[in-house]
Amino acid sequence: MLSKTEFLLKSSNAHGVHSPFVFNIVQNALYAKHFRLSKGEYKALPQGWSYQKTDILYRLIRHFKATKLLALGENATAVTDTLRQLGENSRLQLWFFSTLAPIQGGIEIGIVSDTTKTGALKAFEEIIKNSNNNTMCVIDNIHTSQQMEWAWEAIKKTRVLLSRSTRTTWALFSSGENL
Repeated sequence: MLSKTEFLLKSSNAHGVHSPFVFNIVQNALYAKHFRLSKGEYKALPQGWSYQKTDILYRLIRHFKATKLLALGENATAVTDTLRQLGENSRLQLWFFSTLAPIQGGIEIGIVSDTTKTGALKAFEEIIKNSNNNTMCVIDNIHTSQQMEWAWEAIKKTRVLLSRSTRTTWALFSSGENL
């Protein structure tokens, strides 16, 4: 896939990261050995999401000590079920919210898990409504179709202050500003 090749050509290790905020995340969450999800832990979870995606979210949740999460999109149930079980198994207190009522103080991590441009943009807007100054948004499936590439381009033009890609998933950080 062309987007995978582009990712590999543009990506760098932590030494190529110039933002102290992102360097901290790369070193202490993504590359850290201590917040890893073991294959055994993963096999005990509902199999709605891949090991790589679940491991990345697990590391980000542990790094940010996030407790308030909101998953939206056509795959939100699978994401929520997987993370809920992971939280129980790891003794993490995770609270999952819905958009039916305002979320006091906003969410800490929002997860967009959709495969269409319209669905992803709608889910992202809902996460923005429930964000605070420290909200991080993870967007799944960003390179799975041209529609999702277009969704990512639309999101980048409007609200993103800082983004990092793990090839299949994009993480957006507000870093002191609302998304």
